[in-house]
Amino acid sequence: MLKLCSFLALALLMGKGASADEGVPVHGFADIQLGSSNNVPADYETQRVNGFSLGNVDLFLTPSLGGKFRSLLELVMESDKVSGAIGIDTERVQIGYALTDEATIWVGRYHTPFGAWNTAYHHGGQLQTTVLRPRFLDFEDSGGVLPTHGVGMLFHNSTNLFGTAKLSYDVYAANGSRLANVDATTGKAVDAGSGLDFNYGKADRAGGMVGGNFAVGVGSGMFEGLKVGVHGYSTIVNAYKNEGTAAIDKIGNSINQTMVGGYVHLDSDNAEVISEYYHITDKEDVSGAVERTSELYFAEVMVPVGSWKPYLMYERANLDKNDSYFYGQFNAMNYDRSTVGLRYELSPTTTAKLQWSATHSNDLDSSGVAYGDYSTVLSQIAVRF
Repeated sequence: MLKLCSFLALALLMGKGASADEGVPVHGFADIQLGSSNNVPADYETQRVNGFSLGNVDLFLTPSLGGKFRSLLELVMESDKVSGAIGIDTERVQIGYALTDEATIWVGRYHTPFGAWNTAYHHGGQLQTTVLRPRFLDFEDSGGVLPTHGVGMLFHNSTNLFGTAKLSYDVYAANGSRLANVDATTGKAVDAGSGLDFNYGKADRAGGMVGGNFAVGVGSGMFEGLKVGVHGYSTIVNAYKNEGTAAIDKIGNSINQTMVGGYVHLDSDNAEVISEYYHITDKEDVSGAVERTSELYFAEVMVPVGSWKPYLMYERANLDKNDSYFYGQFNAMNYDRSTVGLRYELSPTTTAKLQWSATHSNDLDSSGVAYGDYSTVLSQIAVRF
């Protein structure tokens, strides 16, 4: 309750007025979900849906700093999927300097710029067509298996190519991630708290993570709204037997990880298409003596009919579970999922969604039996303000 009161008090203070002296205008997002799931395995407790749930309450702020300086703050109140406990996270804290109208250098905590989804859709449910993000692209504290956040430096720029075509790109350097709370002997995830930690306060080791995202977009004509891009990063990940980062807590070899892939994003009045591919290579030590590969991809298609927006999405994670990187994450799962849904625009700022998903997992439980299939029906009312 104290956290909730503090969060609301901060929102009121920031929203007191429109000028820099009186306060900062507050914009944000909120949503409420209702759903039910069937045959969800006990080990997938975070995937279970039953009854009502509060989504994120997201405050999105862009305080004016004057001159060429920029800022972006995103504060999110969210509930734990299993315990129901409410927490408050500073999901993005960025300070930037505009070199030109198109080029900006940012420092702070940001969403890692890979693909289209993680750069376009953030913590506000009203932004994205579907109720949920692709499973493997969930945020770290929600069970995602990729470093969707970074703390470091980010450079963004765009330049004209020909006609209305533009090249936009991001290059970045961040602290990189670590695996926390893994078994000291086996390296296996211990519980739902085992997973990625993107090192909010300090780098886990020298080198961190470096990467880039390059895309060509078309502003008008037959291919208006089309963006085609490539992305990738390189990082070194350590695993720890608890939440600490002391050398005594480190287990196993460092994981030298490289991700390369590409994506297509069409955002027009006639259709929305998003398809992304990630190829991950993990070397069990820096020398590369042991190398394992995995791939993840999804595709989502939506064709609007007036205020109605029917959509389909397919996603698949094909992971090498002998890979220490995935073996140490509780929510890492081999699966394929099909989703069919409908979004309706109740107003320019309010949407209603209803979707059904069928998930198949080939992973084996502790008895050596495949988890099999489960399904979920989920509805959502999402707003922005």
